[in-house]
Amino acid sequence: MLWKRVKNKGVMFLDSIYLDNNATTKIDDEVLSAMLPYLKEEYGNPSSIYSFGADVKEQIKIARQNVAKLLNADLDEIIFTSGASESNTTAIMNAVRNNPQKKHIITTKSQIYPIIYHKPIQQHTTNLPNNNWKIIIHML
Repeated sequence: MLWKRVKNKGVMFLDSIYLDNNATTKIDDEVLSAMLPYLKEEYGNPSSIYSFGADVKEQIKIARQNVAKLLNADLDEIIFTSGASESNTTAIMNAVRNNPQKKHIITTKSQIYPIIYHKPIQQHTTNLPNNNWKIIIHML
């Protein structure tokens, strides 16, 4: 948290500025508006066999199509994850799996941390086709 002096109606006080957007970020109003129905009313499990979940699955399909079109990507290239650790891990692990001839991962400490220290993710590293890879961490 960073504090700055703010003058309001002649009174000086400290106001805070949130600087940890790497950990969590205020949701954009447009995103909130688009997501609100799925957080309050249409929260069915998209993997289920009943219609409540099937409707959500269809909306995810449409969202995937929209993102793919926006990025000029194929549908199977669009992967929705729950957050940064899962996203980073998915990217790193897929890079390793798809390039078994490579021997090094060059990354920053913040990107590799989930793979090394996060217990649920550690189990995936033992299933790689090439377990002889070396992690080079650059401190940026």
